[in-house]
Amino acid sequence: MTIEDEQKRLGIEGICLLPSEIKLLSEAYFFELPASSNNESKSTTKLLKYGTEIYQVTDYCFGKGRKYEKVKDEINDRYHYDEEGKPLRSAIHVNPEDKTNYTVLPNANIKYFSKYDLTYNLIGFKFKDCVTGKESEYFKPTHKETTKKDDDRYLTLRDHQDMLIDNGHENWSQIPSPTLEHCLSNISDQIEEAGDKYYKITLDKILNYLKLKIVNIVENFPNSISVPPSLDKNDLNAFKIFIASNILVSLVPKIIFVSLQDDDIPIEKYDISVKQAFHVIEVFYKTSTNKDAEQKILLEAATNVGMPGDSGPRQMDKKPKKVVPKKPKVAVGRGAIDGFFKKK
Repeated sequence: MTIEDEQKRLGIEGICLLPSEIKLLSEAYFFELPASSNNESKSTTKLLKYGTEIYQVTDYCFGKGRKYEKVKDEINDRYHYDEEGKPLRSAIHVNPEDKTNYTVLPNANIKYFSKYDLTYNLIGFKFKDCVTGKESEYFKPTHKETTKKDDDRYLTLRDHQDMLIDNGHENWSQIPSPTLEHCLSNISDQIEEAGDKYYKITLDKILNYLKLKIVNIVENFPNSISVPPSLDKNDLNAFKIFIASNILVSLVPKIIFVSLQDDDIPIEKYDISVKQAFHVIEVFYKTSTNKDAEQKILLEAATNVGMPGDSGPRQMDKKPKKVVPKKPKVAVGRGAIDGFFKKK
């Protein structure tokens, strides 16, 4: 099956930016696995296998904004869509060596491929019973999440793969043994008997692995994430750990994210635990919110000094009215003498 056939089977259309390592398209294979976070709102993860390497297929559109910037984009009239919500923008593919050789594409959609870590999918399978509807549930105050007791069994690599296929997804059969072994070793205790290795996935190993990822994010902290100007310099690492932990939300089940938040073992390189980092930043945001509210009140009060009408409706001073005594009215009527002197 050619890569073009695989694209059609998975509904992948348009330009695909393939890694330079892929030399023979006939040896590449597309497949899918369930989202590692066990989040029902997420679609399956589209992957490509080439040799022992696994790549994730990611969509990108030049003419489409991000959901969280939708209101801002509408105000700035940045993007335009048709009736079906598709961007009204195309792309031009140009040969850099001969710019007269170009192609106008029907749309601005592309697919690119990046190396993918299946360790997250192993974590998702381990806690496959922990299912959420959407990511916002990770941050809602709920009853304390409890992890199930670790399975005491040590299994061989083959046993693990059989279990993944039988109880998870059939496409685990597409994972090369060296790749699966490497991912298992990231989050498992290991023993060796008679030349055979046995693996047992544990929560402690999972948390240690995630903390290594956090360190990697902190050391390569994205410039696009702005640091609050009022943040104390001593709390900068706490802020970065807080952000790095939240980046992992889309990759792990809720139960693991909650366990990571509660982990109080310090990250050696920064001498602060994830739990402490969350506490520091939550206090900072709460304090900042209160300060902002107080400053807003003070600013409004200062602005309104001497300005009638800005402090609410004023009541006009009432002048006392002069009391005028009422004059008694004489009753008017016809008596017996009325008309006696009337001319005849």
